[in-house]
Amino acid sequence: MDAFTRLQTLCDTLPPEASVTVPVATLRQWLALEGDAPCADLTVTDVAEQLNRSPSTVRHWIRRGELDTYRLNGREHRITRAALGGFLERQRTQTPPTPKQRTTGDSRPNLGAWRRVRRK
Repeated sequence: MDAFTRLQTLCDTLPPEASVTVPVATLRQWLALEGDAPCADLTVTDVAEQLNRSPSTVRHWIRRGELDTYRLNGREHRITRAALGGFLERQRTQTPPTPKQRTTGDSRPNLGAWRRVRRK
């Protein structure tokens, strides 16, 4: 969650006449999470935890080119928050695949053949 969203959530939960004191260290920490520094970018594990998926699924998206990354020290994949946001937006707006129409006639495969298994 970025600093703006955290502050917005905090403001939404308080009455209009309330006042808030936030330590500078906390604000700096929130702002550091949004920065351009490599430590502010997400690892494969971070993305997997945020999206409730396994790290192998995230690596699969990377290999397929669906999720943009860069390599830190030529080894670790890092994902910028902008790249993750773009990926999620593409997922939201992507039209679901249409189901294939079932064909009739000779073009249908013989699905019963695989069921015949020899038993000894």
